[in-house]
Amino acid sequence: MMRTFNSILQNAPSNLGALRSNLLRALRSEDYYGKSVYEESGRLNCKQLANLKLGRQDVFFKTDRRDEENSAVSLMIDLSGSMHNEDRNGTSSINVATETTVQLANIINKTSSTLSVNGYNSYRTFSIFQFKTWAESLNAKTKQNIANMRGCVGWSTPVVQAYQWQLEDLDKVNAFKKIAVFITDDSVYEYEEKAMDHYSEMADQMGINVVIISIGADLKIRNSIRIDKVSDMGGVVMSNILKKIK
Repeated sequence: MMRTFNSILQNAPSNLGALRSNLLRALRSEDYYGKSVYEESGRLNCKQLANLKLGRQDVFFKTDRRDEENSAVSLMIDLSGSMHNEDRNGTSSINVATETTVQLANIINKTSSTLSVNGYNSYRTFSIFQFKTWAESLNAKTKQNIANMRGCVGWSTPVVQAYQWQLEDLDKVNAFKKIAVFITDDSVYEYEEKAMDHYSEMADQMGINVVIISIGADLKIRNSIRIDKVSDMGGVVMSNILKKIK
């Protein structure tokens, strides 16, 4: 059954309401208005009415919008076959990942910040699925791509290659703050943990803030947060993005 972006958006969990509002407010605070006073033209500054009576001309003020502190948020989602697995309540990881992405896309679309949405898996070769690139707007095509990302689920989980790809892709973006959210339900091998830590060190050097969401697995790597209830994913992702922005 094909899901639509708007239907997913409308059926958002009620417990995300405050988080959505706070995240939207934080992202919008990145855009601010500059105000200059003592101008000789513009809008009349009521506080300077006395000076106007004295014949002064610098009794106006001007405002200008500045978009200097935008954020870039990259979502990288595990599309291996196990993401179809359901918890005790019949909720699959890929469904909640999709719902979380829809909520974030809707929030970020209301600000000057930018979002990219990608998925990864591997069948013989490493594969990246680009549901929304940095250059694309949140239009009918990208909304459909995001809403139906579960159609790409299958095969294995190349976590190290996907993490490296995500960081290199985000590093190319011109943004004041850069946030990488990496979602996986995979348990990695020791050599993969070392590689992930290596790329986390690279992320620090690039100025990228990383949030790794691990579904039901203890990942002994930096920046990883374990969740055992799939339904917690949306709240954990939003709250951690909020922390990185602030």
